[in-house]
Amino acid sequence: MPLHQLFSSFHRSLKPAIYAENMLIALYNPERSHIHIPYFIDQADEELELSEFTPAREFIESTLVGYIFRRKLPMLADNQKLLRLKQSGAVTIRGTVSQSWIGLPLIYQGQMVGVLALQSYDTAHCFKQEDLAFLQYACHPLAAVLGYQMAQASQQAYAEQLEDLIDWQLDELKHVGQKAVQLEAFHKAEISPRSRKQKVTH
Repeated sequence: MPLHQLFSSFHRSLKPAIYAENMLIALYNPERSHIHIPYFIDQADEELELSEFTPAREFIESTLVGYIFRRKLPMLADNQKLLRLKQSGAVTIRGTVSQSWIGLPLIYQGQMVGVLALQSYDTAHCFKQEDLAFLQYACHPLAAVLGYQMAQASQQAYAEQLEDLIDWQLDELKHVGQKAVQLEAFHKAEISPRSRKQKVTH
């Protein structure tokens, strides 16, 4: 199943149990050291442009979602807490500041693979601790699927790199073999009777 389809299906499954009109998923790629945002649904900031691939350090050190990457802990925040974080310089908030926000690390086998965030711009829909507890439970299967897919992609990338290395080594061996044949032919020519006769004549 393509990732966007997986995220869309997961998003729909959340809505009967929790307010989830605005959702973002950010994934971390340790091999390329970047953050990828494959899923972003937002009522207030539909036109907000997010770079699909952002250097991990830049993203983690500045953004609200990056704050979850840094701490590796879930966070439930109201509007006042978000403003305090912004004013302190701990985070940079792009777009509309929400009334309520949940950020949750997605962890698979002890490794952080991404962050899921929900936010509400409506004071009638403010998240509570039980919402955070439910989201932590609901995200376990999602984190497992993402972790497995990333592991498979990493193995595939490793296999492709190994294949390229083997091809390069085979080319090098072929090149060395050709040089050896040429060198052997040169030595044979040097020690042939005709070659010796020519050397004596000169």
